[in-house]
This record gives sequence, C-alpha cells and structure tokens, in this order.
Amino acid sequence: MDRDGFRLTEAHGLKWHTVSPTVRRGFCVECGSSVLFDEAPSAKMSICAGTLESPTGIREKAHIYLGSKGDYYDITPGLVEYDTFPGK
Repeated sequence: MDRDGFRLTEAHGLKWHTVSPTVRRGFCVECGSSVLFDEAPSAKMSICAGTLESPTGIREKAHIYLGSKGDYYDITPGLVEYDTFPGK
C-alpha cells in the first residue's frame, strides 16, 4: 500500500521489531502474527492481508522477492514478478 495512505488508528497490541536501519516489522504482541512490513525509504509498505476484515476487495498484483523464494511456492501466471521489493 502507499505509505502516504496509511493511518494507524489503534496501536494497542502492536509491537515494532527493527530488523535493520531501514526495515521494521509490526507484530501482534498477543498472538505473534505478522501485521506490517515497513522498509524505508520506499513509498510503499506491506500490510498482511489476513489482518483485514472481509470483504477486502483486494487481489494479487505481483509476486515479490522471487530471487529468494522457496521451491514450495507456486507462482500465479500473468502477475508481475520482482526479484526483490519494487523500488529497490
């Protein structure tokens, strides 16, 4: 999603883990689920689709990090493919 469009309305239970000087991940402190992935200075950030209420109306647009994907992941034909995160 566009970073500029992101507004966190409730931070209760959200814990940030700094992975590197430019990357942080947001987790639920109660269940440990991954919620957010934020990599500066990208204009985009990732929110885990499982955290959204249905119906979401979202659809797959691209596959990212294909350069390090496991052999157990299936790739949907016709989607845009990136070896890393778009914008790197």
